[in-house]
Amino acid sequence: EPPVFIKKPQPVEALKGTDIILECELLGTPPFQVSWQKDRREIRSSRKYKIISENLLSSIHILNVDTSDAGEYHCKAVNDVGSDVCIGSIKLKEPPRFVQKISDLTTMVGEPAQMQAIIEGAEPISVLWLKDKGEVIRESENIRISYVGNVAVLHLTET
Repeated sequence: EPPVFIKKPQPVEALKGTDIILECELLGTPPFQVSWQKDRREIRSSRKYKIISENLLSSIHILNVDTSDAGEYHCKAVNDVGSDVCIGSIKLKEPPRFVQKISDLTTMVGEPAQMQAIIEGAEPISVLWLKDKGEVIRESENIRISYVGNVAVLHLTET
């Protein structure tokens, strides 16, 4: 029987620097010749990649994931009577970072004031506002906090 992939790799979202595994499972009549490719280039086991094919399972371990590792990986299995291909994908999750940081603000006592920062990174992102020596600022009658469309806003109705 020709090879047929019955378990295909789940899409993976990985943080830079982590190790990940893409795994697939075959049905059919061994022996199979199994190969992994990315960007139409065959991947061989190395310090970066560990390819393991045993019986009906094949996996690729990608060590220390980097930007260049994002994309689609093709696993191809071939035997005397046919072939099959399955595809796994890797997306890189970016940790949050400030694109625009808050700046100092001078205001008159009793006047409203607003501070904002722009943040990018993989969602979901949660934002915490801190004051002085790390005291957490919470919403209240005079304080409104929002985070919409990567913009974090701290609005003081009175200072």
